[in-house]
Amino acid sequence: IVARHQKRKHILYTLDAHTDAVRDIAIAPNNNRLISSGSDGVKTWHLETGELLQHLPSSSPTWSVAVSPDESRFISSDYHGNITVRTLETGEALYSIDNNAAVWSVAISPDGKSFVSGDSNHHIRQWNLETGELIQTFTGHLGDVRAVAISPNGMTLASGSWDSTVKLWSLETGELKTTLEGHRDRV
Repeated sequence: IVARHQKRKHILYTLDAHTDAVRDIAIAPNNNRLISSGSDGVKTWHLETGELLQHLPSSSPTWSVAVSPDESRFISSDYHGNITVRTLETGEALYSIDNNAAVWSVAISPDGKSFVSGDSNHHIRQWNLETGELIQTFTGHLGDVRAVAISPNGMTLASGSWDSTVKLWSLETGELKTTLEGHRDRV
């Protein structure tokens, strides 16, 4: 991971503690944290200095990370279907969910009350961030759901899949709004 100065573009530091590919990164700017995920688990870094603060090993490649809007927690997901919610400060696991399918992507709602996950069973699931309880399941993709994102107003969920489509959903009702086609390959 290479950190560059935003205006001058010169390299500030290089983070090289992962033993394999880095799969995802998330930033908690108010807490000066960067979280990275890879085959060897999750690492948290001091954003300004590049100091490695924590290494949270995983028995399975960790694919995605997301930080809650209040920066008190972060979520990681892995190839074996584990979704883990942790405190940002200590890395302590608050709870884990066994999704029973590889979880490729996670995103947290702007209000911090829920999060979504995209998996290898072609599903998107919405979970209560406080309790880990399943709120609803979105179905309609014909391939692995590799990317999920929530609009800034918290009303729309976007999902990208290996079925070459992007779908837009109502996060409130779970209804499919539209399907965007035109990609020639996986999304």
